[in-house]
Amino acid sequence: MIEAITAIYEEGVFKPLQPVQLPEHLSVRITIVTDEDGMVQTQKRAAQKIMGLGRSGLTTVARQHNEYLYRKDW
Repeated sequence: MIEAITAIYEEGVFKPLQPVQLPEHLSVRITIVTDEDGMVQTQKRAAQKIMGLGRSGLTTVARQHNEYLYRKDW
């Protein structure tokens, strides 16, 4: 199960800001994204890292999408 919740960190403990329906002592994995960083910027950086955006030097990819996608010289 994957569920996104908002929480506050106080005195070494994460406190959910809404009710969470989980059994006691269940082990969970927490990914921390602060409001200052913003979810959109975090996702954008992750996508750029995965796709290697900005490294190819190509600036016409959007305009010449089909030429790059269906190259005849390969």
